[in-house]
Amino acid sequence: ARAAVEALSFLSERIRRYNEGEKTMTLPTVVGFSAALASLGKANRIEDVFRLLKIMKVLGKDGAPNVQPDDGCYNSILIQLARSHANDEAMHALRVIQHMNEDLKQISTASLNSSINACSRTSQTASSAVKLKAVDIALQIFRLGKESKSCDAITYGLMVRTCIRLIEDDNRKLKLVKHMFKLCANSGLVGNMVMREIEPFKRKIIANDKVLAEWSINAKDC
Repeated sequence: ARAAVEALSFLSERIRRYNEGEKTMTLPTVVGFSAALASLGKANRIEDVFRLLKIMKVLGKDGAPNVQPDDGCYNSILIQLARSHANDEAMHALRVIQHMNEDLKQISTASLNSSINACSRTSQTASSAVKLKAVDIALQIFRLGKESKSCDAITYGLMVRTCIRLIEDDNRKLKLVKHMFKLCANSGLVGNMVMREIEPFKRKIIANDKVLAEWSINAKDC
């Protein structure tokens, strides 16, 4: 937490002096801002994360060089969210993805997977409603990934994991896992992670335990 406070204080002072027209003042690059965002995310100072993102965008529009948030910048936030095991990280992951959807041409596979992973890490002690909300958000993010053709074998593995970890009703869980496996197989993305994650339901999903080679033709984690 102390590192986050120091990073924010340092950046705030430099931004203030830059905005006041101090000619010798240079701003950190997007890499420096990314480090500060990761530090704030690690300290769970989420609103400060989004305030800093907003400042970066304004600075970029005003002509400051190399400060516009990029994919690496957003992914640094998502990685920290996935480590927090909180009740609201799915909502924050969705906010990050929405920012990315507005600012970038495409959501990268790495960021897509980091955001779904954040949803899957919703605390096991959370209420059923919070867990189901996290699943719904993961599905929202997944659909964005499908639209932008960003999904890979890991994406599907993470979606299956999210459903199994967070859906408490077994019938609903099996129905969604079956649906996700079908989409995955049709895309040729059934890799090792997907097979590991479906293990508890394998006999109910794969007839006669027969895995077709075409299901894995595009998977790179085999």
